[in-house]
Amino acid sequence: MAGVDTFLKFNEGENFKLSEEGVFGTCECGEHQLLCGSQFFNPSVSFGIPKIGHEYAWQPPPQGWVKLNVDGSCLGNPGPASIGGLLRDTSSNWLCGFGLNIGEMSILNAEIIGISIGLQLAWSMGFRRVIAESDSLEAVRLINEKDISAHPLGHLIQDCRTLLSLDWCCSLSHVYRERNFSADSLAKQSHGLKIQELTIWDSPPWKVLRFLNDDKLGVGFRRH
Repeated sequence: MAGVDTFLKFNEGENFKLSEEGVFGTCECGEHQLLCGSQFFNPSVSFGIPKIGHEYAWQPPPQGWVKLNVDGSCLGNPGPASIGGLLRDTSSNWLCGFGLNIGEMSILNAEIIGISIGLQLAWSMGFRRVIAESDSLEAVRLINEKDISAHPLGHLIQDCRTLLSLDWCCSLSHVYRERNFSADSLAKQSHGLKIQELTIWDSPPWKVLRFLNDDKLGVGFRRH
């Protein structure tokens, strides 16, 4: 969709653009330093979440980090698409969430746009230690590892790579859907939003509350 990958329109009418002004200097990441800058694209880098028997649970980020979870929803492929995501701290507290009805497109297109918008939001809010997670394995692999020179979504993928290469400590990993239910809920309810206008939630919508509570309690879910 024209314009979605270059600026985000807030409900208040403000334009949300990626800017490299106001960078907070070099990020000293300690044990996570390998995630900074150009070393991000090491495919061996991953924040794996331990398996609970045959169940999978969302896990909060380490102290001093925030976690970004994003997801896309598509009613058909292609079909009407929407995205959603949220940022939480090490205590599982809600920091911010977003939703966007982006119109008709493929699910892969939506997933990549969701990752891009989530990263832009995290950067704009001043977070400099971010673990991003998506349940789209194809999108994560394209952004982290693949040659995109001939890919039809190459410009969107490159947008994500540019964001990840900014002066911060940021990783992007694949997680199972069972570890991403909160973002999944936000993406699905975003089908009802006004098209191409980004909604920012300072507090969580009621429909996502039970998933947030499960995440905070470390409730695991079996894969089917």
